[in-house]
Amino acid sequence: MIYKAWRPRNKINKSCFYVVPDIHGQIGNLNAILTRILPLRNDSKHFDQVVFLGDYIDRGSDSFEVLETLIALQRCYPQQTIFLRGNHEEMMLLATNTFDGLNLSVNNSVRWFKNWLHNGGLQTIHSYLKHDNYSYINLLNLSSSDPEALRSLLLSFLLKNKNLCQTHFDFLNRTKLYHEFFRDQNRYIFAHASCDPHIDLKNQSEEDFLWNRKQFLEIQSYKSLHQDLPWKDNNVVITGHNNAPKPFHY
Repeated sequence: MIYKAWRPRNKINKSCFYVVPDIHGQIGNLNAILTRILPLRNDSKHFDQVVFLGDYIDRGSDSFEVLETLIALQRCYPQQTIFLRGNHEEMMLLATNTFDGLNLSVNNSVRWFKNWLHNGGLQTIHSYLKHDNYSYINLLNLSSSDPEALRSLLLSFLLKNKNLCQTHFDFLNRTKLYHEFFRDQNRYIFAHASCDPHIDLKNQSEEDFLWNRKQFLEIQSYKSLHQDLPWKDNNVVITGHNNAPKPFHY
């Protein structure tokens, strides 16, 4: 299939700012998006950018390939790509004990590993271990019978392929909790799950940025009652994480 580029004709001489929500291991969807927005222009008239809202991994079958693609994209467009962290990247880092400077106990890592498995982590693990010819069914059975053995199997693979896998974890550790910029008197804030634009972003917690659904549910409540939101200002908050039939901002 041939896709048309997402560049409105009436803005052909203006820069584009693209936002990509949760990918969740779907390399086909990611490639379809990239086909339509690349190449990112960078010349005297244009400076195209793209921000990814996190949750690159889990649930889908191609998390390994998704990370490889995003890393290559960052290398090609280091000044034009912004990568945020999602709660699924957070779970993977906690489960594998690969945070920079974070000294997790083994027991705590195992607890997070089991939590990660219940949230689509098994598909991500298979996207790595399939390179050692492990079938998904075998890994599924092992996750049920002995999750700690599965974790050891994954860590052994990561160590054996350290140069390749270290690139993935370096990328994940560099992801940001939020991004903001100002344009046309508006303040745009990007986060994976949520944030409060009326509180200093530096004073908000990782849980707010990665997990919180409170503001999304509050907005949904107002919309279901056909009521206007109680605040109107120049803050535009753009998030992923939450299921919605169509994009909206607040």
